Amino acid sequence: LEGTLINTQVALTWVDNSTNETGFKIDRKVGSGNWVVDYASVNADVINYTDTSVSQGMTYTYRACSYNAVGKSLNYSNLYTVT
Repeated sequence: LEGTLINTQVALTWVDNSTNETGFKIDRKVGSGNWVVDYASVNADVINYTDTSVSQGMTYTYRACSYNAVGKSLNYSNLYTVT
């Protein structure tokens, strides 16, 4: 998982290593708070997401995982943190 901070947006990208996903779920944490699980989702084969609801001066951490009809992958991506 990688990202870029552009003004008040965080553009995330990742590598799709899944072969049978329905899509990807993105979790987000603000500062040292709790994870907001399934904060966002994208369809299969989509490898990017832009979070447009960030505020300057705040720290955000993201993680992503694939999902399908069976459920979410047990493996999350690496964490990406930006301030």
